[in-house]
Amino acid sequence: LVWLEQLQSALQSTCPIGRGKKKLSMAPHARVRRAQKLAALLEGMALSEVIERVRLAKSDPHIACLDRALPSILKDASMTEHLSSGAALTLAMEILDELMVVYASWFGRSKIDNARRERERACGALVKRMLAFKRRYPKLMVIRLDVGYGQQYAALVDSSHEILDHWCDLLHAIKEGFAASFLGYAAKIEYGVRKGPHMHLMLLFN
Repeated sequence: LVWLEQLQSALQSTCPIGRGKKKLSMAPHARVRRAQKLAALLEGMALSEVIERVRLAKSDPHIACLDRALPSILKDASMTEHLSSGAALTLAMEILDELMVVYASWFGRSKIDNARRERERACGALVKRMLAFKRRYPKLMVIRLDVGYGQQYAALVDSSHEILDHWCDLLHAIKEGFAASFLGYAAKIEYGVRKGPHMHLMLLFN
């Protein structure tokens, strides 16, 4: 989970679609910096392992674009040899070049646009839900929280099931402790390079 979240973040930073006025920098130093970020994830891995992980997460639009880009890059490569630091950086540069082609294609644009529309749909649904709660409960109280593991524990959590188990325990404690007033919640799990896995929470109380 953590590796895939880091991969998603690295790929998202390379995507030129949907940036508005903030264009993707194509300067050589910016390209190298993005490649180094990607290479750090690939170093020490066998290509077969990379392919397997990517295919497990193709529901993410950026990883789906990577999956589309990989065959032409890896057609003559050894699948079992583990990537050295130099080989990982070379591969990362090739991936970035091919990703630009995929992002510019109908496939890439449709994947990114569909994900954007889904985010907008989910946001609209949340706003409607909040307005409905406000009409029904005039004294609605909204508490916004960020929760995570802290740097000393973040590296120890590498399972989506474990993270969700911890969230279920926390949610149960909230429901038990505020049974008379708890109405509902909205939550989003994210991964940050510095913060590790964490969750943005919005809790609703009467």
